[in-house]
Amino acid sequence: MSNLRWLTWATTRYFRSQGLQVQMHTIRLGNVAIDGEVIGEDWKMAIELKTPRDDITRGIGQLAEAFLILRIASCVEPSGVYRTIM
Repeated sequence: MSNLRWLTWATTRYFRSQGLQVQMHTIRLGNVAIDGEVIGEDWKMAIELKTPRDDITRGIGQLAEAFLILRIASCVEPSGVYRTIM
């Protein structure tokens, strides 16, 4: 089993043992692709898996950009008007 495949399996197993839903597939948001998400009762968490060969700074940047895209998307009302989030 490859390192990334093992990380995916172990991560999925851990969160499922906590009673959470896990979706491990590539999710594209703008220029970002994150590895998966964990779904709780009323929240979601992005997952970005990194092997020892990967650049951790890039992974943090991907998660930050995904958060920003989702934050901006949550500010837009169906009419196209931005609303302020405090």
